[in-house]
Amino acid sequence: MRLVIELRCILFPLIILEMFLLDWKIIEQPKQRGMRFRYKCEGRSAGSTPGEKSNDTTKAHPAIKVHNYNGPLRVRVSLVTKNPPHKPHPHELVGKDCKHGYYEADLQERRVHSFQNLGIQCVKKEDVAEAVSCRLQTQNNPFNIPEANVWEEEFDLNALRLCFQASITLPTGELCPLEPVVSQPIYDNSESAIHTPTCHQAARYGAHLSPSLHASSDSPGLHQLPDYLPYICHSLCFLPQASLFLFQCHVGALFVFLVLYLVAFIY
Repeated sequence: MRLVIELRCILFPLIILEMFLLDWKIIEQPKQRGMRFRYKCEGRSAGSTPGEKSNDTTKAHPAIKVHNYNGPLRVRVSLVTKNPPHKPHPHELVGKDCKHGYYEADLQERRVHSFQNLGIQCVKKEDVAEAVSCRLQTQNNPFNIPEANVWEEEFDLNALRLCFQASITLPTGELCPLEPVVSQPIYDNSESAIHTPTCHQAARYGAHLSPSLHASSDSPGLHQLPDYLPYICHSLCFLPQASLFLFQCHVGALFVFLVLYLVAFIY
């Protein structure tokens, strides 16, 4: 017993010193624009979140680096709102080692870690409440925002941040959480000038496209359409404008014809 107490007296100052010197940060930020959040019903992979330095020739991914620590590290990555206080975001991370909308893994003796398989899967507006409730139930709330405050404002479904959490293993075997770190904002590329139609927009025009769209999201017909469906829907979105333009052209032509007829009649 005395030996245990003496060991703790020796280790405690070392633990405090290590925690004081320990530092970790994001060394590769996620790219702010350039990727589209994908819906689950699109039937395809959500892809991976590119890093800020990623380009056509070089692939980069979000990465963190830990300074002054050489032990095991448990890392969790989740999605939070763009503006503080950073609340759990209804969208979720999908990919390897992801569950309940977040990524978690134990890293052994690694100071630098790159996250190559983090895909962002978005939820429809009518499913936001259920998704946020799931985050709270699974304790996916990095900044411990009170539940009453979580529902104070509407969620911005077109912007979010990655939140990195880490816990180090103390010599006593206990996990000690570090301060969470958030990335720069990530914006949904579908909010650009193209306005790529989403799943619930596609459903509005489903009757004009194919009977298979009336099936549930689990039907094979719906999973065969995503590659070309957005482009068809995008074209259909402009049908009203095209019809109006043609109508205006017809009215203009009729007006010109009447003017010419009157001129010919007078002279």
